[in-house]
Amino acid sequence: PFSVIEKEQVILIGAVDNNRSRQMCNKVFYEAEELIYIDSGNSEHTGQVVCGIRSGGRTLYKPVGKLYPEVLSDTDKFPTELSCAEASVSAPQAMTANITAATAVLKAMVS
Repeated sequence: PFSVIEKEQVILIGAVDNNRSRQMCNKVFYEAEELIYIDSGNSEHTGQVVCGIRSGGRTLYKPVGKLYPEVLSDTDKFPTELSCAEASVSAPQAMTANITAATAVLKAMVS
């Protein structure tokens, strides 16, 4: 008697190490009709996890680029564009910060 309508939901997880990649994710977010975009980012001592949601072509929750607009204006390079010398001097990150960010992303997905 009752029918359940299941709807597929696409989730974009921005587990990237540079803002150039976040700019691409931001573009995909705004081009999508339906999308959940979870982005995690951290530096040596700070970090954030942001969940943006689009539904019906409307933004219901703002993505990382709206809450941290500097990520959209940063002109860093893709990791594949870095020379060996540039890659060896990349911004340091604590392993615990990376693990904490990954845990927060997982929690956002299962909530």
